[in-house]
Order: sequence, then structure tokens, then C-alpha cells
Amino acid sequence: MIFSVSMWTPILRLSLFLARRALRSFGVAPLPAVFIMGHMRSGSTLLLHILMTHPEIIGCGERNTPYRSSIDLDKLEIASRVARRAPFQPVRYAIDQINHDKFTPNADLLGDERLRCIFLIREPKATIESIVNLSRTYYEPWTVQRAVDYYSQRLQTLAEYATRPGSGNEVLGLTYNDLIADTSSALRRLESFLRLSGTLREQYMIQSFT
Repeated sequence: MIFSVSMWTPILRLSLFLARRALRSFGVAPLPAVFIMGHMRSGSTLLLHILMTHPEIIGCGERNTPYRSSIDLDKLEIASRVARRAPFQPVRYAIDQINHDKFTPNADLLGDERLRCIFLIREPKATIESIVNLSRTYYEPWTVQRAVDYYSQRLQTLAEYATRPGSGNEVLGLTYNDLIADTSSALRRLESFLRLSGTLREQYMIQSFT
């Protein structure tokens, strides 16, 4: 039997419902989430790897999927638990990196009490050069103008998100240079912001999605 997309949708919804019910029946509370809110070539993948090396944080790489409601935070949790083979393991956060506006279509979600956001940016010249070089290797080549337009729009969005009134959530701001040139201090700030037990290390584990 061949399943169409329309047939898969209720199956996926049922799977999500059953997975959430199983977790809650075993006393596993909804897991808080961390979003690394960055842009392409900002160091977001590096930061994701560093944070995922900590035993209290799980994830499954850059999901590239929209977050519209708290249900999507549940999807992140379940996908992360499946990827890490940790269905009932007590952890503190599920994590994702978000580098494109289209993946946060509902800005109100950023005020969800389960969510913490780390804003990560890199200076323009190195970012534009890196985007253009990356696109030549892995994607359809980008022009400099396209890279500039993306970078400018993304920074405008991040600025709006970070200063959004009434969110009620703490946010942390870091730069690429913080991670590379002042790593120890940046890691201590992350530990404090996320209230982690134990320390973050400069060395990180290679993940299945690396």
C-alpha cells in the first residue's frame, strides 16, 4: 500500500500524541527548549555542538522546521529524545539552532515560559565572505548582494526578537568572537544563563548529524 502525504499527517499526529502521553505517564514533565537564534556562518553549529556535549542538553541538529506553537516544542523534545536514544532520561533542555526567519513564523512563541533564547551574531565582512564561499561549495552559488540582503534582514529580525516587549523571558547575547577569542568567559556565561550543573568544555563531541 502506498501512503500519500495526506495519509501520513494523521499518523504523525497520532504518533506525537502517543509519545507525549507516554512521557507524561512516566512522570516526565514537558522539557524546556533552547533556541540558538543566529544567522548562517555565525558559529551557531559550533555552539550547538558545545552545548550538546553537556549531559543535560539533548538535540538532533539543525531541524530546519517551523515553530508555531508549544506543540512544536514538544516535537523538538521527542525528536531529540529519539535521536539521542534517551526516551526517559532526565535532562534539562532540548536544543535547536535557527538561522532563518521562516522557522519562527509566530514571534509570540518566543515568549513561551519553556523557551530560552541565545542570540548569536558575527560581524558583517567575515559573515558575507563565509556565506558566499559556503554556497559555492555546498549550494547554488550566492551573489554578494544576496548574502548581504539575507544578513541584513536576519539581523533586523534578531534585533526585533531580542527587544520584543512583554516576552518575560531572559535572553543571552553572544558574538562569534566571544566563542572564538574569549571562549572560557563565553562558556561561563552560558553555564550561568542555562543554570547548568557542571561545566561546558571547549572540546565537543562529533554528533551523528555533524
